[in-house]
Amino acid sequence: VYFAGFTYEQLGDREKAVNWIVRALDLGYQVTEVAKDPWLADLRTDSRVQAALTNAKSKEAESE
Repeated sequence: VYFAGFTYEQLGDREKAVNWIVRALDLGYQVTEVAKDPWLADLRTDSRVQAALTNAKSKEAESE
């Protein structure tokens, strides 16, 4: 799921990229991978991705 989002971002399809990255985070993909990937820097500026990252960080903190 993450790689689908990554690929769509590289292809310039931001809407599909956001949808797949948000889905990946909802499914438990590691926040650090999305937060640190230099190829997703522009994608991380999207408010939907920021919200998904915040939500995923909260879920990680709760499970510790």
